[in-house]
Amino acid sequence: MTTDNDAFYFLKNYGQELFPGVPIVFCGMNHFQDTMLAENQNVTGIAENPDIKGTIDMALNLQPNTKQIYFLFDNTTTGKLFKEYTKSLSNQYEGKVEFIIGNHTDVTSVLKEVRVLPQDSIIFFLALLQDKKEFMSYERGVQIIKANSSVPIYSAWEFMMDYGILGGEMIRGYDHGVQAGKLGLRILMGEAPENISVVRYTPSKYIFNYHELKRFGLPTKELPLGSLILNLPSASYAIPKNVIYMVISSIIIALASIITVLLRYIRKLRETKEALRESGEQLRNLINAMPDFVCFKDGEGHWIEVNHACQEIFRLEGIEYKGKRDKDLAEEVASCEGALLTCEKTDEIAWRNGSITWDEEMITGKDGAEKIYDVCKVPLFKEDGSRKGIVILGRDITKRKKDHERIQQLKEAIEYDKLKTEFFANLSHELRTPINLILGTVQLLEMNLRSREMCDREPDMSRRMRIVKQNCFRLLRLVNNLIDITKVDAGYLELELANHNIVSIIEDITLSVAEYTEQQDIHLQFDTEVEEKNMLCDPDKIERIMLNLLSNAIKFSKPGGDIFVNIYDRGENIIISVKDTGIGIHADKQDVVFERFRQVDKSFTRSHEGSGIGLSLVKSLVTLHGGRITLESEYGKGCDFLIELPVRIHAGRTFEQHKRIPAQSRVERIHIEFSDIYA
Repeated sequence: MTTDNDAFYFLKNYGQELFPGVPIVFCGMNHFQDTMLAENQNVTGIAENPDIKGTIDMALNLQPNTKQIYFLFDNTTTGKLFKEYTKSLSNQYEGKVEFIIGNHTDVTSVLKEVRVLPQDSIIFFLALLQDKKEFMSYERGVQIIKANSSVPIYSAWEFMMDYGILGGEMIRGYDHGVQAGKLGLRILMGEAPENISVVRYTPSKYIFNYHELKRFGLPTKELPLGSLILNLPSASYAIPKNVIYMVISSIIIALASIITVLLRYIRKLRETKEALRESGEQLRNLINAMPDFVCFKDGEGHWIEVNHACQEIFRLEGIEYKGKRDKDLAEEVASCEGALLTCEKTDEIAWRNGSITWDEEMITGKDGAEKIYDVCKVPLFKEDGSRKGIVILGRDITKRKKDHERIQQLKEAIEYDKLKTEFFANLSHELRTPINLILGTVQLLEMNLRSREMCDREPDMSRRMRIVKQNCFRLLRLVNNLIDITKVDAGYLELELANHNIVSIIEDITLSVAEYTEQQDIHLQFDTEVEEKNMLCDPDKIERIMLNLLSNAIKFSKPGGDIFVNIYDRGENIIISVKDTGIGIHADKQDVVFERFRQVDKSFTRSHEGSGIGLSLVKSLVTLHGGRITLESEYGKGCDFLIELPVRIHAGRTFEQHKRIPAQSRVERIHIEFSDIYA
């Protein structure tokens, strides 16, 4: 360890030769710069930077009439650094105070200069003086300067305070020693010096000598806030006897007053205690009269107090429950074992949440019937955060819950009845329209037969026959849907599952309606990520699903629009997308499109026909396949129906080649599914 600049430079130059590989810890290093370490990596320490400017400013504030400052530095490396730094400060004080930097260190020459200093001067002392070429201690030097000078002496080193220094912003060598010792211990414990940062901040404190302040008549109230004053005398006073008697008399009177107040307080305390007892009794009576159960437990879950309702509900009459836990009582009251153990678990949830919790708990009544209780739990905590206790309140809501369930069932029945009413109103419209068309066409045919004009009007006859046939298809489609949806409800609709190439099935169905879309001036496009995907499915039901979705896409697309059918392979699942560029569906209507009897447009003047059960049936058929169907739509931009089916293979069945449905049968099915679209 080094304690000043010269010692550090000596080890820097000769350390490796004298002590090879030994780490260096420096302290007392003034004006430290990183360049001082150069390439020495085995070094760390504490920089010492006395606040010379801070002490100068403080001295000028304390003695504002000061005209000159006499600085005493020695010729050591440290002294030279102080001297250069002080010279650099002189420009900041030009015109305010004169800086005189002494050039001597021998005591004789120094005394000649300080003896003639005027009274408006101060001395700043940081020097090691010489007497006949022998260095004297700093303390001895301060004493000699004080004895031969009539002006205050300031410094920045605390160890000279008791020898004539008035004060300053002091650095304590003791503090540096402690810090250097800590750095040394870190190195001895194995930490590399290069990994220990140099301590650059030097703690300091304003310290003053009371004797010197008094000598120069400087008031302590003008010192910087938080200053330490050494040698401050203790206060002592001579108190007259009459004052002592007055004080004693006052004390006696005060004690008598205090005793009187205490007696009144004790009486009031007794009254308050009695009032509290009565209030507690009233509160207990009130709690016992409550139909709700109330239970108090301590922080460890021991039962403290319950009301009569709680005793009755948990069968605690005649049982000593105080001080017991839930599991202990569960062993004594077997009929409430489940409820008590549940209570213990929900207590712990309330403790973990740290706030009021509400829950519904089931408790078996004396008649054996399950009752539902709305339970509120209020955990209480001590100031240190530990558990203090828990309050449990419970109300029997069995009747209310049942009433609520009945009301909910009634609302659902009313809503279902409303849906049925809307459905049958819509159904009557769906039936009336084709029947009227068929009836009108038949009447025209009868008139033509009577007038024998049928042969001459064959084109008109064909058009009317198409109307009859189309509306027959509409009625057949409606009946088919009603039959199938009824089978779904009854659980009688079964799939004829076999291993098929789903890609081939979807492609055939899509291409079969291509001619129809061309007639409507709608572009139909089919694309797939995989050419073959064998899986378990019912081809007829897949066709029913696809024709319904394609029918909707055509129905709500304008001429010039597009319909895209895509198949995406996702390994364990396959996704079928039917996307159109039609009118789309409002966001608030998308949730109801798959509900039975629901229609986005319910009016009888709607632009397209439909019973409201087609998409519901589609969803049921997809669900029977173990899949799901979703809708993505933006109003005005079209719809995208996504069918996700699981890829499953029946190990006991062979892979069946998809049998193409005869063209005539496929055309008839298309006519049936597309019958509510008027060409």
